[in-house]
Amino acid sequence: MTIKRFADGEPCIRVLKRDNLDLPLLVNRLKLCFMTTLTDKQLHELAHKRVEFKTHLIAYGIVISTCWIIWAIMGQHYPWPVWPMAGWGVGLVFHYLFEYQPSKFLSEEEEYRKLKGQSERHGHMMPE
Repeated sequence: MTIKRFADGEPCIRVLKRDNLDLPLLVNRLKLCFMTTLTDKQLHELAHKRVEFKTHLIAYGIVISTCWIIWAIMGQHYPWPVWPMAGWGVGLVFHYLFEYQPSKFLSEEEEYRKLKGQSERHGHMMPE
C-alpha cells in the first residue's frame, strides 16, 4: 500500500500532524490523501455531470423565481408556487446527491468489483 503524497512530495500523515489543521480543512486533506486516482475519461464524465447539475440548478432558480413573480403580480392568493418549488426541489436534491455524494450502493465500479471478486472466488469467467 502506498501513501498518497501532496504536490511537494511530503507524505499525507506527516503534513496532517505538522499543520494542526481545523476540522473542515482536515477533512479536505484526508480526502486528498485517500482519493482513488481517476482516469481522464472518468474525470471528464464527472465534470460533465456536475455541469449538468449546475445547469439544472440555474433552470430551477429561473423558473421558480418566475412562478413567484407571476404569483405576486396575480394577487398573492393561494401560494401555488410552493408546489412546483417543492416537487422540483426534491429532484434537484437527488440530482445533487448522485453527482456530488455518490453512494457505493449505486456505484457501477463497486458492482464491477463485487462481480469480479465473486467470479474469481468461484472460478467463473464473466462474459465480455
